[in-house]
Amino acid sequence: MSYLYYATFPGLQITRADFLFTHGITPSTAVVYAVAMAPGASVGDLVFMCNEQMLMTFKDCAIVQSTLTPPSTMRGFRMRLAIADRRWKWRYQLLSGRYNVRKADNMIRQDTSRTYRELLEIVLQALGETQYTITLPEENLEAPEVDWYRQRADLQLAWLCDRIGCMITLGLDNAIHVCPNGEGPIYPPNGLEFQPYINTYPADYPAEVRATFAPTRFQMKVKLEAVGLDTDGEVKPIADLSYAVDWETEVPGIWGAVSDGEERQLARDTVYRWYRVSEFAGGGLDLPVDEYTITSIDDILPILPGLVTATEDNYPTRPYVEGYFFNGDLKDENEEEGGFARWDDAFVLDHEHGIVKFPYPVYNLTAAGWRAAPELYLTCAFQARSDPMAGWWGYEYPYALDLGPVAGYGHVQVEQPDSFQAIVQHYEETQPTDITENTGHIAEQGAMLARSFAKHYEAVPQMSMQWNGIIPYAVCGNVHAMRWKCGGGPAMTWGGRNLSYNTQTPSYAERRIRNEGSRRLHLC
Repeated sequence: MSYLYYATFPGLQITRADFLFTHGITPSTAVVYAVAMAPGASVGDLVFMCNEQMLMTFKDCAIVQSTLTPPSTMRGFRMRLAIADRRWKWRYQLLSGRYNVRKADNMIRQDTSRTYRELLEIVLQALGETQYTITLPEENLEAPEVDWYRQRADLQLAWLCDRIGCMITLGLDNAIHVCPNGEGPIYPPNGLEFQPYINTYPADYPAEVRATFAPTRFQMKVKLEAVGLDTDGEVKPIADLSYAVDWETEVPGIWGAVSDGEERQLARDTVYRWYRVSEFAGGGLDLPVDEYTITSIDDILPILPGLVTATEDNYPTRPYVEGYFFNGDLKDENEEEGGFARWDDAFVLDHEHGIVKFPYPVYNLTAAGWRAAPELYLTCAFQARSDPMAGWWGYEYPYALDLGPVAGYGHVQVEQPDSFQAIVQHYEETQPTDITENTGHIAEQGAMLARSFAKHYEAVPQMSMQWNGIIPYAVCGNVHAMRWKCGGGPAMTWGGRNLSYNTQTPSYAERRIRNEGSRRLHLC
């Protein structure tokens, strides 16, 4: 029995067709040759036939390019046309929305919470899709925070899928399928194979995947020292100022013993009014966990504008000052008795330099009634670095790739920039007690994210496949490309297990580079 394979499209008399079908958001393109005539329709179904029997139908394809080719035989002119599958519509669909908004303590606001599956469904529906399946490597992985404003929905879909090792495929059932890379059917031998199957292992792979998070945030109590602004523009402890006097014998804000002019004005503006971070409450520069260390108090600057979490009495989540001081209004019983109290008036925090600036002099009283520097502490949140030239400390989860015979080299990272490790030190007045942290939760999320992203690299081995005739095999997580060719010679089918061809269209990696640039620039 002989088999006649051919392709049809409304308004065209196709003599030859070559269709490279791949995954992703970019439409796959069939190159067809047809009798020179004006097409009857620009959008229609591209159908592959065998002896008048329908093998595959690609709905709502569009002619995206057509050229006239000179006659090479007595048959006359031919048209060469590029026909894109229905994903050509995707580039024109926009979406807006704000989901998974993080609070100061790194928890997601429940009124904006969406799972990864729900977020993918939102994007697919924005693309106009009603038939789709979603298979995720990790169902419990938290979705990232997104703030979309008139974004291209297809670019956001690709971004969401790429970071969890998933592929976007258009099935032969005309449905969209999101599935893990490397997972899916392996087409069995059917007797029409044209060449033997040989597995290959690419060698240019990393050794591990690292899931990285935003810099770790600490919340601690930091001791403050009295400082002033010197005539050389430097901020120094008040005892080291060039115009220093016996501050305890002076009237704060008057400073009569300081030379009149610039020096006295600097003293009035800063002495007993400026206090700079010096060390952590309890003494020293030790952070609450051993794996993080700093060499100078400057390694925690700038101070963050908010706290990681509210204090036990639900005080607002912003830095605040406590300590032993005298407050002239005697509002607080502890202040009147000289006890440990919270500052209840205004102050300005210079986050960059770690300086608390009060609107008027703040001091304590000695037993003899003299003014003295108070003992003040700032409860604040910050990031930390190991030394002045190092980057911020941050949590990362390493995941070793299983690449079979391939050794791998170095690492590749997948980022979760909206989430961070949080470590909060608690105190009994000024003495450290216990800590609370979310390291366990972050480690769990990092493991799931790294394992998901690793699907891009663990989709091995690679193998090319070829059959006689047109074989209706779909692209899936395990088959990255199919190619069908009929007319002008024997009909053939090619397939790529974990492999994409690069004959008619750029590779998926090249297409994503272009698409990612468009996504970052918000191009439509």
